[in-house]
Amino acid sequence: MGNTVEIEKKQIVKKFEKKQIKKNSDCHALSFTVYIASRESGLSVEESTANSNTAYWQCMGAALPKGIR
Repeated sequence: MGNTVEIEKKQIVKKFEKKQIKKNSDCHALSFTVYIASRESGLSVEESTANSNTAYWQCMGAALPKGIR
């Protein structure tokens, strides 16, 4: 008919790069151990999580070079 328009289809392709994040497994293991020990001692989930997080971040801070701390 008189007012027809042809539409071109475009395909959009997104590419994602896989980035490997290196984790400090010693600090994760310590965090897990502290959490389990806290729970076995009768602390709540929230208190155990707080203890675990504190241990993790103290461990990670100790892993930093002295110039960064």
